[in-house]
Amino acid sequence: MSQSKSVLILGGGVGGVVAANRLRKLLPKMHRILLIDRAKDHLFEPSLLWLMTGDRKPEKIARPLERLNRKGIEFIQGEIEKIDPERKSVRISGRELSGDALIVSLGADLAPEAVPKVAIKKPSIRWHLTKILFEKYWLTKWF
Repeated sequence: MSQSKSVLILGGGVGGVVAANRLRKLLPKMHRILLIDRAKDHLFEPSLLWLMTGDRKPEKIARPLERLNRKGIEFIQGEIEKIDPERKSVRISGRELSGDALIVSLGADLAPEAVPKVAIKKPSIRWHLTKILFEKYWLTKWF
């Protein structure tokens, strides 16, 4: 009988959720799939545009990541403090976890000031709208 393996997936965005769901379908149930994110909910960011136009409500574009537990995917909410790719381990809110495989799908933050030629220009209207919607509807509603 083969030994149980663990897969750590960092990030509860589209990439992390899709990877977790796909692996759960492909791997035998004896293997653990753990999805880790600092937020308790998955926000489907393309729907922010529908939110802005009034075609969606904030509660319709986010889902609790805990729902993954029903599918055999363990959800752990916590702040990722350290990632060690060599050891396939991570420290989350002071707790050390390690696995047999590690998927890092943490997304990206907008930081136009980090690119020298972009820092001179004003951020785009898209950047402003995304920031406003995120702060108004996401941070205030869900945290």
